[in-house]
Amino acid sequence: MSDNAAKAIFWAGTLISLVIFAVLTIDTFGQFDELTHADKLDDHVVAGKQAFERHNCNDCHTLLGFGAYYAPDLTRAHKRLGEDAIKRRLAEPDVVFADSWRKMPQQNLTDEEIEAITAFLSWVSNIENHDWPPHHSEHRGYGTSLLLAGCAAQLADGGWCVLGPRAVAAGSHGVGHVA
Repeated sequence: MSDNAAKAIFWAGTLISLVIFAVLTIDTFGQFDELTHADKLDDHVVAGKQAFERHNCNDCHTLLGFGAYYAPDLTRAHKRLGEDAIKRRLAEPDVVFADSWRKMPQQNLTDEEIEAITAFLSWVSNIENHDWPPHHSEHRGYGTSLLLAGCAAQLADGGWCVLGPRAVAAGSHGVGHVA
């Protein structure tokens, strides 16, 4: 391959990638209001975000993939825990987490701040982020037992099951062996 042909391939690939990236970026921005439910973004939710930041909640928690990893991810907390559980955790963290090795500090939040943070977490829980981060995804299987149970069913039917880089085939007694 000549020098000029290599340069032409490089520049063509770069320009095609740039065009694809630009089109996808424009498409994402076009869907932004719908994906984030911007129509439900009100002063109460904004006050919750401000209280969340003022009390440095992201120093321990992750939200939409950003923040610290000491405490649980809060992206889907409202759907996972419910409104009452969130309010109780915010009002009485010392009681709720008494038996936990992780301790949430008492922030002495006002009732208005608790309501606002709960509204903010409710709004965040409804953002369509295509299950990212997948910590508490409704579509995620938890643990290897689910994977192995699925493989056992495949092997029992005489089929194949892929575990990482290896494929497992059914043996003569329904026991898998590495292929």
